[in-house]
Amino acid sequence: MIVYTFKNFPYINELSNTKVVIFEKLNKDIEAFCQTIIKIKPNFILGIARSEEKYSIVEKYTINKFHGNKKVISNARDKYELFIPNEIRKYCIIREKATESFCNLSVFKIKNFLINNDLDIPFSFIHVTQNDIVKIMNILNK
Repeated sequence: MIVYTFKNFPYINELSNTKVVIFEKLNKDIEAFCQTIIKIKPNFILGIARSEEKYSIVEKYTINKFHGNKKVISNARDKYELFIPNEIRKYCIIREKATESFCNLSVFKIKNFLINNDLDIPFSFIHVTQNDIVKIMNILNK
């Protein structure tokens, strides 16, 4: 498994048992991350960010939108479905409607890369609470 998060993720210490890539310069780091995927061909990819809610949320879709009418990638599909591991469903609410945030931008670019390179690697994105992060990471690391 390979995990990515963002430089402002407050629970980085809870990820110490996992290989984590931290995105600082978003587009540049996404490109480098995609090259890492090609090299190591992980069996699972997880994007993770802090939940703004009192519960953890797993994303069901990523959309080709960023802050309104801007496309993430021109000439790409409008939407991709993401993988939701059964083991984490009891800890997360499933978000049916994708956001248009930086998180969605990263997910869309990576998922588009996987599709365009015929890489059938399960990919999930979770907005996680501090209470759930250790439980979720322990489940996913098994």
